Amino acid sequence: MLPTFAVATGLSHLEYLVLLPPVDVCVERVATRLGHGFGDEPATRKMHAEFTSVHVDRRHVLSNPPGCPEDVTAAV
Repeated sequence: MLPTFAVATGLSHLEYLVLLPPVDVCVERVATRLGHGFGDEPATRKMHAEFTSVHVDRRHVLSNPPGCPEDVTAAV
């Protein structure tokens, strides 16, 4: 999907980072997030597995990112 997205932006280059928390963190966040209609644990686990199995250069992946945006920014 990334090549399709990159072409669709019309940009000459694209910089990106995939934030990939552990699956249990994703499941917990989906279960406790308020104000949205998505709460399907099996679907959450399936999407996480798809993200972990796709080939993305590891330099573009931040596994187990810190919790707050400021800490993520500092890690990047």
